[in-house]
Amino acid sequence: MQRYFIDQVMEKDLPVSITGDDFHHMVRVMRMKTGDEVWLVDSNEKVARATLQEILEDEVTLAVSSFVEKTSELPVEITIASGLPKGDKLDLIVQKGTELGAAQFLLFQAERSVTKWDEKKGA
Repeated sequence: MQRYFIDQVMEKDLPVSITGDDFHHMVRVMRMKTGDEVWLVDSNEKVARATLQEILEDEVTLAVSSFVEKTSELPVEITIASGLPKGDKLDLIVQKGTELGAAQFLLFQAERSVTKWDEKKGA
């Protein structure tokens, strides 16, 4: 099921309208029809299941059917400790660690680290 992020706050009985790029994606790319269901995430990070009610010329109207009360955060906090890597490998470590849910990163000058950071670079 597709997930769409909206800039408004969802209420149980109020319809939600989507325009712009998300409208184009729903109607032209995904070729959704009335009755199809999607996940909506609002500005307060509430997740709801919604059903397409009406497709107009430049907007889609959806009805919120139910809210989901689960979190996507890990139940533990993960810290990655790494010796200073050479080159731009630190960027890759931080990027992939963040994608996997790491909460923080600790870098240290290991005994056999080739990379040496001065005080200016360390800050």
